[in-house]
Amino acid sequence: MGKTNKLIAKVDDTPMVRIVAHAAVASRVDSVLVVTGHERESVESTLDGLEVTCIHNPDYANGLSTSLKAGIDALQKNIDRAIILLGDMPLIEASMIDRMLKASDTTNGSIIIATSNGRRGNPVLWPRAFFDDLQTIEGDIGARQIIGRNLDRIGEVELGEAARLDIDTPEALAGMSKKDMPSV
Repeated sequence: MGKTNKLIAKVDDTPMVRIVAHAAVASRVDSVLVVTGHERESVESTLDGLEVTCIHNPDYANGLSTSLKAGIDALQKNIDRAIILLGDMPLIEASMIDRMLKASDTTNGSIIIATSNGRRGNPVLWPRAFFDDLQTIEGDIGARQIIGRNLDRIGEVELGEAARLDIDTPEALAGMSKKDMPSV
């Protein structure tokens, strides 16, 4: 995205991270943690008025894994699962998060992965049994290797394009419009 912080880039006048955080708050999750990194103050100010807790990751430049670790570290000990949402996926809606939670309710400790036409994407819901494994990942590749080692403990929920569309370029941002977006 060049010099633009994509999380605060606006999609139809709303910062992208606010769209995603709003979906989480509007879902049936118990609490929402937002892990910040680059331009922390700007990102946090876009979330004013939403019932979220911001956790700063001072090591954000060392990759996605450091933000994941910061979020897992900040979870209360009584949390039995966590759904990891990416702040650059503005098509995710509260109802989609709820569908993933429902799928988790009916499985016995499975990792629940969002899909688009059968292709895995995000978000991913992790049972507590995997929190220690999530603390071991390094760099900017996410948790693919943990998923690969646990193929017998995977559930999938079809979310359509929302599971694969992340905004990584100015062109992708420019291509977003109100008709694509959940209401915030």
